[in-house]
Amino acid sequence: MADARKKRFAVIGMGNRGLGAFAKGIVGYPGKGPAVFRDYAELVALCDSNRNRVAVARQELGIDVAEYTDFDAMLAEADFDILVIATRDDTHVDVAEKAFAAGKNVICEKPMATTVADCDRMIAASQRAGRWLRIAQNMRYGPGSAKVADMIHSGAVGRPMVVTFEEYLDVDHGADYFRRWHRRKENSGGLLIHKACHHFDWLNWLIGGQIQRVAAFGDTSFYLPRPERGQRCDTCKHKATCRFAYDLRGKWDGLYKRMYMDGESEDGYVRDGCVWDPRINIEDRVVVIGEYDNGVKLNYTLSAFNSREGHSCVVIGDQGRLEVSGEHIHVYPMYKPEHHTVEMLPVTGGHGGADVSLLRSIILEEDSVQGQRADGYVGRHAVLVGSMANKALEEGRIVLASEFGAPQTSPAPAPASRATP
Repeated sequence: MADARKKRFAVIGMGNRGLGAFAKGIVGYPGKGPAVFRDYAELVALCDSNRNRVAVARQELGIDVAEYTDFDAMLAEADFDILVIATRDDTHVDVAEKAFAAGKNVICEKPMATTVADCDRMIAASQRAGRWLRIAQNMRYGPGSAKVADMIHSGAVGRPMVVTFEEYLDVDHGADYFRRWHRRKENSGGLLIHKACHHFDWLNWLIGGQIQRVAAFGDTSFYLPRPERGQRCDTCKHKATCRFAYDLRGKWDGLYKRMYMDGESEDGYVRDGCVWDPRINIEDRVVVIGEYDNGVKLNYTLSAFNSREGHSCVVIGDQGRLEVSGEHIHVYPMYKPEHHTVEMLPVTGGHGGADVSLLRSIILEEDSVQGQRADGYVGRHAVLVGSMANKALEEGRIVLASEFGAPQTSPAPAPASRATP
């Protein structure tokens, strides 16, 4: 081992990401993380306000790990260096401030927070405590997206001038945001914060400048209230004929039923809410137009009701054009008839292998591309783009970055993820 002491982790938030991506990944659970992680990392504590979920998480992991429902007690009693925050988006800031005050380093699931002001609070708390903050911007770690970033930074199309990105979620993945707590903008910031933030982060990374102006157009046009609906799929009398009925009991061989349904008496959280609920207040289609301080123009679209899933990206530079489509990257140089294609081989693991690569960076400190790590300043910039777009939607005007305070940039490269001695 490179270090005399393993990195000691705690995870708060035992939902799909906290358990499925982070906790299982850290311990080298099959399909979630390589066994070598166990030589460098140790998971010592789990926390969730829902007693049932934290108990199910420990059962799934099958290891001796401390369980907590009281975060303050975990901070006081558990011996760990790094906290992974995977709680509801609007709670990230409060959890992070407490962790920093207790001398912990923090890895925060994206989005960093739901507002720019909360991002600023997290950065300030990190600085006061002298501890590092990393944001789990997983798109940076997909093999294809990391390769595109490296190609753009290496000048494959010269100086980027126009970037177009389309995210199309199918009616399985897309609908799921309208069943869960994400459906309320006060919890998640809407899809422009919760979902789009890691696209904006990756686009910010490609473009290299700071966002300056944003216009946006969007609404809820598909997941609209219907008279034929219930409160939840499990008890709905229309589930036999509804194409959007969700089988919570059967999902992941009953794991979701044990995680969520069996724990409803603890906090009342319903995981299979009706997608036609009139209380939903997030958009299901958005178009964002942005301008950066280096002159690059951005066009971004997201829709959550497609017949197929995927994303596409085009980068137009002053020396050529790069197109990303599925597993292929096409480069068309300027003034030349030929073009070349890079094919990305499929990779196992969540988010097309990005989740494992992100943990590899955190645990083994191995990155595939220079500048890949995302600190709090980077996380803030992603939330800033989404916040500007949300404000543009709400007020029907072009929004300036200056309305959210002075731009912030990292004073130095993102810190390495070593546990503090």
